[in-house]
Amino acid sequence: MNPQGRVALLLSNPFAFQGLIKKPYSENPRTLGDHLKRARLMYGLKKRNVAALIGANIATIINWEKGRTKPPVPSIPAIIAFL
Repeated sequence: MNPQGRVALLLSNPFAFQGLIKKPYSENPRTLGDHLKRARLMYGLKKRNVAALIGANIATIINWEKGRTKPPVPSIPAIIAFL
């Protein structure tokens, strides 16, 4: 057989892979940190922008979004204003 006479057949993929790409945030946020992350990403903001708006440290925002810590009560009004 002559390998030079072969032609590769490339077909377009008929499947839609929309569900395979995971969104960077939860569709059903449960915690205040989930809500913060979802709003931040939907607004296209960086963590430092949210930290400045809320009056918190960037590490604090990261901890809230990852569920490591919960926001203290005095921070709630600023968080609600952001959301």
